[in-house]
Amino acid sequence: MRHTLAALAAATAIVLMAGCTPTTTPTATATAGTPTSATPSSTPSRTYGPNQTAAMATVTAYYDWINATSKEPLKRDFTQLNKLAEGDGLSYGVSGINYLLQTERHQVGDLVIVAMVPDAEQASQIGVAICVDASNAVIVDSKGQVIQPDDGLTRRMHSLTVRSKDGRWLVVGNTGGNTSC
Repeated sequence: MRHTLAALAAATAIVLMAGCTPTTTPTATATAGTPTSATPSSTPSRTYGPNQTAAMATVTAYYDWINATSKEPLKRDFTQLNKLAEGDGLSYGVSGINYLLQTERHQVGDLVIVAMVPDAEQASQIGVAICVDASNAVIVDSKGQVIQPDDGLTRRMHSLTVRSKDGRWLVVGNTGGNTSC
């Protein structure tokens, strides 16, 4: 059975926004971490094919863009996102940043990809499963109040679909975020 699970990266502030409600918690003081694509130490290291490696690099760059842009949505540069995604993958990134702008919110701290596993080596399309840790990131409103996710999850599983097009890999799908990993 084939599972196509992944994120953004990025799945970033968008991960935290689903089902959020304001609280009266003081301004966030989350510690910023460095985003990584580390596999947990209990998992044996694997050798990936060239297309799997390219797909994972694209997912990491896509996640990095969403993570950075969610911190400063007013400084968004969608031209960079257009180099990493199209279709549903592009819509996911754009809508998440536009939601932050419309609600006058931004991310503090970093979401971190703590696990990333690609599907089998394919020539044109690869699914990538990721687990995103949000324990060091929060969404805050314009008054500095933390917006808490209703479900309380700090780790979320995402599924990204990455497709080869004109010699480069693009995120074309980003789903999930509703279950813990």
